[in-house]
Amino acid sequence: MKRFVSLLLTLIVVCSQFSAAAPVMAENPSANPLLQPDKTYATLGEVLAVHGHTLSIKQEALEFKPGKDVKVRHVEHKLSIGYPGNHLQVITDGETAIFVDGEQIALSDNLIGMKVVVSGRLTGNSLKATRVIDLSTLASPPENYEPYAEDPYSEPILPGITSPAASDTLSLCMGQDLDYDADPTIKDFQGCWGGPSASDDINIPDVPFSCPLVGCFVIDRFAYVAALGGWGFAFPFQFSATASDLTYHIPGPVTLNVQPLPATPNDSTFWGGLGIDFGINVDFCSIGGCSDLGTVWLGLIPSMLHQSDGAAPLPGQTLDIEEVTCPSLGGIEIPDTPISLISVDLCEDLGLSGQPFNARVEAIGSSLLSSQYMEFTGPDQEIIIRPDSLNIETKFDNFWYVPDINMGIYFDLNALHGTLDIYQTPTISLASGPFPAITTPFPYTNSLMTVATDPLSPIDDLRYLYQPTEVNFSLEVQPAPTRLTIISPAAVAEGEPIEALLQEDYDGTPIANETVTFTSGNISISAITNELGIAQVVLPNGEHYLTVNYAGSPYYLPSTDSMGPIYVYKPTNFVIWGGKSGNVKMGQAYQFWGSQWWKQVTGTSFRGVASFKGYASTVSGDKWYSPPANAGNPPKSLPNFIGVIVTTNMSMKGRNLEGNVYTLVVLKVKNPATYKPNPGYQAWGNVTALIP
Repeated sequence: MKRFVSLLLTLIVVCSQFSAAAPVMAENPSANPLLQPDKTYATLGEVLAVHGHTLSIKQEALEFKPGKDVKVRHVEHKLSIGYPGNHLQVITDGETAIFVDGEQIALSDNLIGMKVVVSGRLTGNSLKATRVIDLSTLASPPENYEPYAEDPYSEPILPGITSPAASDTLSLCMGQDLDYDADPTIKDFQGCWGGPSASDDINIPDVPFSCPLVGCFVIDRFAYVAALGGWGFAFPFQFSATASDLTYHIPGPVTLNVQPLPATPNDSTFWGGLGIDFGINVDFCSIGGCSDLGTVWLGLIPSMLHQSDGAAPLPGQTLDIEEVTCPSLGGIEIPDTPISLISVDLCEDLGLSGQPFNARVEAIGSSLLSSQYMEFTGPDQEIIIRPDSLNIETKFDNFWYVPDINMGIYFDLNALHGTLDIYQTPTISLASGPFPAITTPFPYTNSLMTVATDPLSPIDDLRYLYQPTEVNFSLEVQPAPTRLTIISPAAVAEGEPIEALLQEDYDGTPIANETVTFTSGNISISAITNELGIAQVVLPNGEHYLTVNYAGSPYYLPSTDSMGPIYVYKPTNFVIWGGKSGNVKMGQAYQFWGSQWWKQVTGTSFRGVASFKGYASTVSGDKWYSPPANAGNPPKSLPNFIGVIVTTNMSMKGRNLEGNVYTLVVLKVKNPATYKPNPGYQAWGNVTALIP
């Protein structure tokens, strides 16, 4: 009871400090400010200094801790810009509206030390203020105020930023006690609309008042609803972000969910109206335990109050706000009894119609391929992202939810103090439209500003209650499949690199700075891929059956490729005769050196001399040249594999012999150890590969 008395006194003090806003329907903003080119922000802080047209404020977050043995959650408000303790520069001009104790004033040193709410437009690291309101008095701005205009340095407000409307008010309500703080994915937005309002459910020691033979009826909680023409709310929403199979660098779906939740047991999501009512919660306890029989509202004072524990409605849904009490207009009484046989009550029909929930969604560590600001017309929404890291931080923030409210009155004919309903008249509609009071952390321009207070704060030092303004989820990302390919031909000259290309399998993106290992027999060499995804190694002369392997990394899965045979050959100027067609046969033996070289030549395209020994002294483009009676200075030794010229046409040109370079092939030299540069020693080789 002491806590209730404190709360009631708080409500009375608040009423004396406020100009209660009339419960009329405010127009919805023409567009969400988060979608405007010039975005507005708001913050809290203490004025430290005033320099010319600039305020310096020390930013503060809204936070409170629960009292001892009292069930109140611990929440805090994360600033939309800056951080607690930061010194923020606030720029004012002739269009800035400054209010202290409900009166508009000019900028002066009198603001120093005051707690203020500042809203405006972010300009660099400063906030260009459109409105500064003294928070210590919590008084409403007067109606029809006019901005000061004598500031010679004032600048016009930019397009998209309008000055505050005359209907702007600052309203107050008591914070609600919801027990979702154990789950960080649930945020309940607390605020109010219109005049002050409060609702709470207070645990008390069990008080038995009737004990039949099988058990006792006990009172275990005390509840109340109090309001002066206003409503309060505490709408919980649960957020989630899930993905079944995200893969690095591959676009994939993420399912986002915003699920409205009902109130926790014995709490409310919506309350208010006009008046005050008390209730007691009754349990029936026996040997088998206690059963909750619900709250009985006493209706001791004529009131028109509403209360609901339902979830906030999304499009296609409605939330009917149940009546706590309806004031009686009179009735037919039974003589000599305090009982009214028939009574007529005036009741208010109140409900919310669902509208989309809006939030900015950011996937940190990815390329977001769809709009960042999302409208949830239902609980689920899917976005496509391209993960650029192995852990995606998905963040919800900048929440915005404005349902429609429908309000009307009807008459209820009942008997026995409402225990027997006889007839309800059709509802007479009074108003309907947007209910623009739900905003986190502060409202945008031209809407009501709401402040929910900590129910345990002292009367002379009200503290304020706001939820954190973002929810974060971590999504794991799987490594991406890769594709490793040997891109070199089957014949590679000595000293030329053999290359392998490492790519992302999804779209062929090259993968740089990864290690690829080349293995051929007993040879194993590793190389790093360059910016084109290519790794290169040089292998010795020989026939290679090559395997390349990429072992993978945290970002990429392993891959491999193989190719063989690959011939690493020594380029030479030796010449073999390919006949008129030049179609040498794979595996066939050809003479490439020796005094009897000319005897292998057949066909009319040979008009050379018998002195040609098979080695061209000069090669230029598609021609080779050699003196007719000279060996041409061939190499002193040969490896196992050499590259040779295939010619199909030879003739004398002056004193030199000339032939065509029809193609190049790789020969496997027979007995390289027996080769000598003396043409008296014949040398033969088998064709193993064409040289590209």
